[in-house]
Amino acid sequence: MSAAPAAYADDWTGAALATRRLPNPVLAVEVSPAADALAVRLRDGTTCVLRAPDIGPLAPGGDARDAIRQAVVRACQQHQRTAA
Repeated sequence: MSAAPAAYADDWTGAALATRRLPNPVLAVEVSPAADALAVRLRDGTTCVLRAPDIGPLAPGGDARDAIRQAVVRACQQHQRTAA
């Protein structure tokens, strides 16, 4: 049986685009088979796993896509700080 589809097909599109200028941008974001986490694959071959607690609260006027995008960008930036 295949993994469940994301709530929105483009939840993470903005996240990958938001990291394109970073030295180690996001290549792909995949939903776990249980749909309880996101695996964020970076250009250097590493993967960051984001779970619900890693996604911040919604900003006023924001939606789930914004929160996911911000969490992916934060994870990418944190990975680059620790790798430096």
